[in-house]
Amino acid sequence: MGELTALAEEKRVDILCIQEHHIYHENVHIQMKDMGKGWVLAMSSGTKNTVNSTVGGVGILMSPFAYKSLEYREKASPRILLAKFSGNPTPTVITCYSPTNCSPDNEAVNFYSLLSDVIKKTLSTTLRLSVGT
Repeated sequence: MGELTALAEEKRVDILCIQEHHIYHENVHIQMKDMGKGWVLAMSSGTKNTVNSTVGGVGILMSPFAYKSLEYREKASPRILLAKFSGNPTPTVITCYSPTNCSPDNEAVNFYSLLSDVIKKTLSTTLRLSVGT
């Protein structure tokens, strides 16, 4: 992660989405990890599979500038994380990790259904904020 943060800083990337980080943290909705120099990683936990290996997990790496403008973050599932930043209009970032082709069909259907709901909810909220209602 340190190398990724250094590269984002060098290339002036303020927000970087990460899929399948393989980090597990118990009983924490969204873990905020200090990456140094003001960089912060917001991440959902990966999950444990049948052989107790950690799989999945998504995150959003934010520069000091982006982190200062973070207004809201939400974990829709271990595979979907969103963040809203101050601005006009309000920028929203959604990072996700879809089930692989080895996953059961119902897992993929549930994932895409939830992702669709998150996007619809985000669009309706963004439109209301833009119009001022």
